[in-house]
Amino acid sequence: MTISLEEAYKGGSRTLSVNEEKIKITIPPGVHDGQILRVKGKGAKGRRGGSSGDLYLHVSVEPDPRFERKENDIYSVIHIPLYKAVLGGDVTIPTLKGDVNIKIPGETQQSKTLRLKGMGMPVYLKKGEFGSMFVTIVVDIPQDLTNEEIELFRKLSSLRP
Repeated sequence: MTISLEEAYKGGSRTLSVNEEKIKITIPPGVHDGQILRVKGKGAKGRRGGSSGDLYLHVSVEPDPRFERKENDIYSVIHIPLYKAVLGGDVTIPTLKGDVNIKIPGETQQSKTLRLKGMGMPVYLKKGEFGSMFVTIVVDIPQDLTNEEIELFRKLSSLRP
């Protein structure tokens, strides 16, 4: 069974057809890629009228281009303008819970990683427990500068040894 990272985050259900029988499968939040889910009594019929065996489903979680999952932690990258990296300010970032506003500290360096505790994947079968989300900052250098902007950068440069 293939599911999205979002389905692995939220959990849910699917209806499958097995041996001409429709079976509702519950997907618990936090399920991992490669995990095997067992559905009791929904496998092959037993011999000589015996009870049915169990159905085993191999879960495949599709990659999401916005996030990378490592265990219960989520990793992502956000691009911010140079001015926001220098001066600080608020940015909106996507998470599996939805968009979240975070404050970027002034003088944030390229490749700095911010930790958002509790914003990662749910811990499998542990209600209310979540991993963290780690957001790596990429500072975008402005391009196509005007003559005035170039002059201002020269002035700023002359203020530093």
